[in-house]
Amino acid sequence: MLEIIIKHTPDCMKAFLYVSDAVGGPYPTEAQLLLALKEHGIVHGIDADVLRGMHERLVCNTNVEVAKGTAPQAGAAGRMEILVDVSSKGKPRKLADGRVDHRDISYVMNITKATPLVRHIPPVPGVPGATVFNKPILPPPAPDVPFVAGKGAIVSPDDPNVFIADITGAVVLHTDGKIEVVNTKVVSGNIDYSTGNIRFSGNLRVTGTVRAGFEIDVEGDCQIGGNVEDAKIISGGEVEINGGAMGSVKGGITCGGGVKVRHIANFNVQSGDAIRITEDALHCTLSAEGVISAKNLVGGTIAAWKSVEAEAIGTEAEPKTIIDLGGRSVLMQRKYLLLKELTGITGQVGAVKESLYFLTRDEMDPAGALSGDALCRLDEMKKKYRLHREKCSQVQMEIEALDERINHSPIPSVKAQTVYPNTVLKFGTVEKIIREKLTHARITVDGENIVIGNY
Repeated sequence: MLEIIIKHTPDCMKAFLYVSDAVGGPYPTEAQLLLALKEHGIVHGIDADVLRGMHERLVCNTNVEVAKGTAPQAGAAGRMEILVDVSSKGKPRKLADGRVDHRDISYVMNITKATPLVRHIPPVPGVPGATVFNKPILPPPAPDVPFVAGKGAIVSPDDPNVFIADITGAVVLHTDGKIEVVNTKVVSGNIDYSTGNIRFSGNLRVTGTVRAGFEIDVEGDCQIGGNVEDAKIISGGEVEINGGAMGSVKGGITCGGGVKVRHIANFNVQSGDAIRITEDALHCTLSAEGVISAKNLVGGTIAAWKSVEAEAIGTEAEPKTIIDLGGRSVLMQRKYLLLKELTGITGQVGAVKESLYFLTRDEMDPAGALSGDALCRLDEMKKKYRLHREKCSQVQMEIEALDERINHSPIPSVKAQTVYPNTVLKFGTVEKIIREKLTHARITVDGENIVIGNY
């Protein structure tokens, strides 16, 4: 009988038969080929049709794949299911005649004690695989999410996987999935020297004005009854300003939710949702992950991940107004800076590794021991190395998150009754300058191209 040679890949996921005619003899039967595999320990994933084909065609001097292992199937990760209906949050109120009132938007969600907040869905284990030798291959463990009660939340007495509200208050949804119920703090009057800077873990309502030079930092929503001068507001939720925001180079608003303001000038605004301006925005830098809407957008840079809606963009006086479609330019600039930072950190990691090598090479005695001073320096180097590696990992994760947003962001658009000359449209590295006045303009993108049309 011809010689049968059996081989397998290093990971034992594939097996091959090789029939050599070097010594002569009859070709092995299908049963003999199968027996040779089993004697070699290969018992899983054997393809009987392939063995039959080898015998029928008398295949010789060729490696033929005859068995394949089964890859493990990953399980489902644990997750958190929000049980509070937040669908109406941040949406304009519908009027009786069918119209919507964009000036009346609910930014605070109040709930009562014992309301179910979030349910923990445990992870589902994966399915093991097997090599051609029928050795089990365990699937990767299904990750879980931390199930920790936020402020104002407790475990439900009826279900250990559900958190309920422990107090009556306002819901705060964090980007990491944590949900809290917080009380609202009211400041009657202005934020000025009588109050100092305000930092609060819940929602904040100020009946007066936020004076120039002061700061507000809240984890929940922030409502300002008056104006915001050249001040800074940081909010984990929504920001609503009944008056206007007038700044210079120091005024800024950063929030995880949406922003609603009557008018705004010389301000830097970064919003995790929509920016809705009832009147005009003058010479501002606005960045929103949702829609940016205003009566007039004049000067500055406007970056909206979804859409920009305005009656007019720019003015006859032709100040430069930059519209960053989809915020792509902002994201790419951030990615460039992160890549530059990553290069520097990688160089630092390499330098520390080199120092570790020289320390152990030059100062280790013949018995393999280091002096006390050398051990201290070694520990410091190891600590620095770990810190650099952790920072490197954090920057890489942020770059990956930016790539995900760049590659999967919605198609951006601009809708305006009038777009004046000297308006600059940007989409990533593509730039187009408006030379003539546009009316009823609808601007979007097609691939990497900026497309100007009408509505």
